[in-house]
Parts: sequence; structure tokens; C-alpha cells
Amino acid sequence: MQQLDQALLALEQDGSIIRMAQRYGSVDPGSGSKNEATSGNDL
Repeated sequence: MQQLDQALLALEQDGSIIRMAQRYGSVDPGSGSKNEATSGNDL
């Protein structure tokens, strides 16, 4: 799963995450919640 997180982060930085979200519209909300969980640096 860590590899998947790293891939998502790389896609975010690359900006391709938006294209992915457009392709997989159902994944958009899921990735959004995952982004929040991934950016939990407040903890």
C-alpha cells in the first residue's frame, strides 16, 4: 500500500492526478479522502 501512496503523491505533484480523477470519476472522492489521510502531518 505504501507504493500506492507514493504513486498518488507523485501523481499529485505531477498534476496527473486530475486526469486520473477525470478518467475514474468514482475514484475522485476516494482519492480526496485518501489525500486528507496522507496529509495528516498535524498528528
